[in-house]
Amino acid sequence: RVVVMADMELAHIAAFAGEPGVLVIAGTGSAALGRDGRGRLRRAGGWGPLLGDEGSGFWLGRQALKDPRLSKLWPVDKPLRVGRGDNPIRATAALAKTVLRRAARGGDAARVLRRRAGAELSKLACAAARGLRAPVPLALHGGLFKDPGLRRDFLNALPPGRFAVRTPAMAPEAAAAVLALSPTRLRKR
Repeated sequence: RVVVMADMELAHIAAFAGEPGVLVIAGTGSAALGRDGRGRLRRAGGWGPLLGDEGSGFWLGRQALKDPRLSKLWPVDKPLRVGRGDNPIRATAALAKTVLRRAARGGDAARVLRRRAGAELSKLACAAARGLRAPVPLALHGGLFKDPGLRRDFLNALPPGRFAVRTPAMAPEAAAAVLALSPTRLRKR
């Protein structure tokens, strides 16, 4: 028997063990996935770099490349090299680390950009939580949330009392293994 699902759905199952809640993903891309008590899903974002990914690593990198105040972080020809490289999306997203390091060291322009990213991710969480009663269980997933400043900016941008942050129940890899052994164990229909 084979179970096919989006990686975002698997990460949600891992975070909440099939229970209701909102998962926000912030890595190269960004998205949020909410599940209500009946198992219905509500997606926000996740449309890729051409149509969205607000608050993601790609978004941070693209905004930083366009910001004249942050241009001193890399050589003048960096935007051209990134855009014409083998994988411009990954290369652009990789710039987020530089922006976040700069923000942690007190760079004003980088801090403003980091706060904007947190606000954009907050909008995704709120959109995915529509119809869920507060406090909505909330789990965070993706490499950008490892940055304490971005994580703090995201949490500060959320409406007070709307969400309750929780630690994921298990890693997505563990959830995949459980689903492989017992497909109905973690997925509520």
